Amino acid sequence: MKIFPARLRGHLATFVLTLSIFLAVFRPLGAAELTTIRLGHNGLTSEVPFYVGRDAGIFAKHGFNLEPVLITGGSTSIQALLGKSLDLLLGGATPMLYAVLHGAEMKIVAGLNNRIPFSLLSQPEIRNGAQLKGKKLGIPDLAAIPILSPGWQQRSSA
Repeated sequence: MKIFPARLRGHLATFVLTLSIFLAVFRPLGAAELTTIRLGHNGLTSEVPFYVGRDAGIFAKHGFNLEPVLITGGSTSIQALLGKSLDLLLGGATPMLYAVLHGAEMKIVAGLNNRIPFSLLSQPEIRNGAQLKGKKLGIPDLAAIPILSPGWQQRSSA
């Protein structure tokens, strides 16, 4: 009998790994006071384990007050991290790499996804990427540009 469906096992593994990193890096000095960690994120997919862990009291049990902060848009969340409004950020690599190329001092310490985490929504008559040739696409911000890459287009048209 499987306790977790296959699609949730990756999220559970990510949660356990991230919790281990938190416990190793942010050791609480005393049980009386919780260390607040402001965790910025751009969506509600891979971040679900953090909300579950917070609501289940797992972080508090280990001395942390986890404050997840939803920030739509990659460049906005990078600004919040650089401005020290956040302690950690779960977001795409593209806006972070862009910031680093322009002088920001940041590092990627872990990754939660091994795929481009975008969904492409269309009218029912659009069945593959090849049918989008010559059409207009709407994107939320410049961080969504990787979906326009030739590699993505080839995979989606198959």
